[in-house]
Amino acid sequence: MRVVNYLHRLELNVQGDGLVLRESHRMKVINHLLTESGLLMSDTAKTPGNDDSIRAGARQAFKNHLEYLSSGRIPEWVDLFTEDGVLEFPYAPKGYPSRVAGKDELLEYMSNFPKHFRVEFTDLHFHETVDASLVIAEFKSDGVALATNKPYLQTYISVVETEDGKITRYVDFWNPLAAAEALGSTEDVLAAFNKE
Repeated sequence: MRVVNYLHRLELNVQGDGLVLRESHRMKVINHLLTESGLLMSDTAKTPGNDDSIRAGARQAFKNHLEYLSSGRIPEWVDLFTEDGVLEFPYAPKGYPSRVAGKDELLEYMSNFPKHFRVEFTDLHFHETVDASLVIAEFKSDGVALATNKPYLQTYISVVETEDGKITRYVDFWNPLAAAEALGSTEDVLAAFNKE
């Protein structure tokens, strides 16, 4: 209602300046603003069944991400992303990439992971989202750093944007100190995620 009230006030201001919005244009503007704000679905609206299908595809892509990564299937993991897919690390340590983009960079970045870690992902919990193509997930890793035989215990929060079941953007909120502790140092973390 606040958007509609705002538009009525806006229309009065426009009329006061000598411009008049015709009723059909006013309704188009209202519908556009309501759609953009998420208060009204567009003409190509997703039906609840379609939202369920989109949500299921997005979550399956995320589950596949965990399965492929834990089993060392890195080329299959890369194929979960769109051609220009992005992996971001807001808490990246100094010297560690904060952003990896495109399938070639993703493959190069992640190819050493199976050589350094044996990991199982557990306690997966999906948070509900308004956008069916958006995944917000919490999960843990229970693993070991192969070089040191130290435990690799990590808690993650991931925010993943998808399109047609493919990952377009993956924001990985993880603790690099847990990886450094398992591997022995921050430099070893860098080596675990980059080509040797």
